[in-house]
Amino acid sequence: MKNPRRSAWKPIMLCAALGFGVGARGGDAPAKQYWVKLVCESADRIVTVRFGSGGAVVEKTTETRILQSDISGPHGIAFSPDKKNFFVTIGHGRPYGTALKYETATDRVVKQVGLGLFPATADVTPDGNFLFAVNFNLHGDPVPSSVSVVDTNEMAEVARIPTCIMPHGSRISRDGRHQYSACMMNDLLVEVDTEKMKVSRSFRVLRGLQQIKRNRGSGYQGMETGASDSRGEWSLQSRRYV
Repeated sequence: MKNPRRSAWKPIMLCAALGFGVGARGGDAPAKQYWVKLVCESADRIVTVRFGSGGAVVEKTTETRILQSDISGPHGIAFSPDKKNFFVTIGHGRPYGTALKYETATDRVVKQVGLGLFPATADVTPDGNFLFAVNFNLHGDPVPSSVSVVDTNEMAEVARIPTCIMPHGSRISRDGRHQYSACMMNDLLVEVDTEKMKVSRSFRVLRGLQQIKRNRGSGYQGMETGASDSRGEWSLQSRRYV
């Protein structure tokens, strides 16, 4: 990657998003170049796309396959704060999933660690020391699952925090003190104390809660619901749903 001072890395979670990003648009050509990493769950691929003055170009693809006889299912992707590394969760296993640490410049696997059942969305603490990955667990009966906490330096699971049924979405607050995940089958938003590594509280929210997105530059987390196209916001300051 040339001219790193004028580039930016941004994670995208679904390979399907690639098709919506490559079309040409009117207006001035971008002044910077951006590289985007995408994980393709049904193809076991990491795709690197470069956006610049000439449009979007697929620069390389990297295989993420762990299971040789089945789709491994890369699901979540998150970057370290310095963007030198990124982390990918692999949902499928026998039966447990995996998290892999990659070198951003080369897509080389640095280390990997086993997690819970179907690890999905993940986020990294602002200091870069811990990865919080929800274990979605869509296998068998709906039973309470967990959030795995991984030491990103050693790539070792240091805690597995029981939370709720089918946790999905994983976001760390900007101050790094709390991690949030949505419970698809419990209608809950669960808050984890990242220092104590245990649930600090849970909140009853909307029916069919599926995903959490960070609103950058604000004190809110956004929540998308599966029951309809509705969306809500959770205030990180007041700890209230608005």
